[in-house]
Amino acid sequence: MENRDYELIYIVNPEVKDDALTGIMEKVNRFITDKGGTLGKVDQWGRRKLAYHIKRFSEGNYVSTQFKFNPKLTTELEANLKLTEEIIRYLLIRTGEPPPKDDRGDVEAPSSTVVSKVADRG
Repeated sequence: MENRDYELIYIVNPEVKDDALTGIMEKVNRFITDKGGTLGKVDQWGRRKLAYHIKRFSEGNYVSTQFKFNPKLTTELEANLKLTEEIIRYLLIRTGEPPPKDDRGDVEAPSSTVVSKVADRG
C-alpha cells in the first residue's frame, strides 16, 4: 500500500527536561523511519498552556511532526505513543488528500481526517 501524508501532534509532560524531550522526539521519529516512513517537517512548539488539565498538568511541551507513512501501520504507531508515558496526549491526522465531492461537485468532507487521539490517562 502507498504511503500517505500524516501530521502527528503530541504533548509531552512539562516536567520532562530538554534533553529527555529531544530523546522522546528522536524515539518517535526513529519509529516512523524504521517502519518505512519518511519524515517531513518536525517542529517543536515549546511549552504552552493547556486549554484544560490533562492528568494533573496545566502545561505541556508541544511537538508537531509531518511525515509519510503506511496507513496499515498507524495502529502500531498509536500503540507506541500510548506506551510512552511522557506523552500525555496525541492527535494523528491524515493530510494531503483532496476532499471528496458529491454528484453536484460540492465538497462533502474536510481535507484532513482525524485518525485518532488518545483519551486522558489519569
